Amino acid sequence: NDVTGGGVIQFRDVVVACQDVGALPAALDGIIGISLLASNEKHSGVLELDFQNMKVRFFTGANMPPPPATDVIGTAALFRTSMGVPALSACWLNGRGPTRLLFDTGASSSLLDTRVASDLSLRLDPSG
Repeated sequence: NDVTGGGVIQFRDVVVACQDVGALPAALDGIIGISLLASNEKHSGVLELDFQNMKVRFFTGANMPPPPATDVIGTAALFRTSMGVPALSACWLNGRGPTRLLFDTGASSSLLDTRVASDLSLRLDPSG
């Protein structure tokens, strides 16, 4: 459950790299990169980052402007890290979570801290 009251985002059938992300602020578990946002049709579409209201919304389709609210596939609250960077407060990966993730739309990969992946009992692929 999302302790911030802002909703949760669930991603299914995702593949992310796992590594020690100790350089990130302690409140974060990983990074959401373009590999997750555009990985398949379920997750691709319009991403709305509302910094004024500290919310993020995902819409199906690639239409701009975003489709009506009935097409929203997920809404969640954002929070500011100790560095002042907005991050997603509650994200579920393959039905497990919640995790707190940083958006990096310029990142080629999505990363999850190895410790968090283990805590969530996510299957690790030894081939990398």
